[in-house]
Amino acid sequence: MSRPEEFQKTWRFENWIHLNVLNKHSVLDYFQHSDFYDKTCINEKVKQQRLHPSVVTKLEGVYYEPDMVTCKDDPTYFVIRKLQRTRVGEVYQDKVLALYYVLGQGPMQGLVYALPDIHSVLCYNISTAQYYAAVAFKELHSHVVYNRGKEHTWDHGEEFDDVKKTKVSKKELEAKSRAGRNEDGGSDEREDEASSDDRNADDPVDRGMSSALVRDVLDATIQNPEDMETIKRRAAIRKAAA
Repeated sequence: MSRPEEFQKTWRFENWIHLNVLNKHSVLDYFQHSDFYDKTCINEKVKQQRLHPSVVTKLEGVYYEPDMVTCKDDPTYFVIRKLQRTRVGEVYQDKVLALYYVLGQGPMQGLVYALPDIHSVLCYNISTAQYYAAVAFKELHSHVVYNRGKEHTWDHGEEFDDVKKTKVSKKELEAKSRAGRNEDGGSDEREDEASSDDRNADDPVDRGMSSALVRDVLDATIQNPEDMETIKRRAAIRKAAA
């Protein structure tokens, strides 16, 4: 199994969990049943030859071991290390190849999954960012329109047209509402004027008084003292007649 495949896979042996106790001493035996376990490792060779587990530390190759420090500090999970052991002279050197987490408690007890390395995490994040950036640029490019008169213009699409139509419809409704209020006010004023005209038509004295007042105002524009006296006399005569 390749490393990218390991990151997308989990494993759990439910029957083993029910029949055995999962702890820092049995977690390696539990892990040996998983799909992450390499059957060509030193641990498998020692197991098949029925040798003591301590022989693993004296052989070269790939082997697995639990991280006892992590198991001691936090029993809620266990860490299995996959190591590559090489011998340089009289010294053995170990290189970490992979890490695996095993949940030690909870409803998903015994769930095993691979811990991704930094290189894999960075590659995944960069590829994800590139994908969404390409999708965004493709979407932007679909809204750019070129013509010789206006050069490059922006096509907002149907959603923007719907917004514009909504705004226009709101403005039209407001204009119609204002026009309706104005018409109602104008009709009221016209009704008042018509009612006043009707009253004036029914009252000949008021009609004569209004026409006389108009004549008096027109005569007053002459600004002649003698004419003003004439206007006063006419007003007195009309008042007495009324």
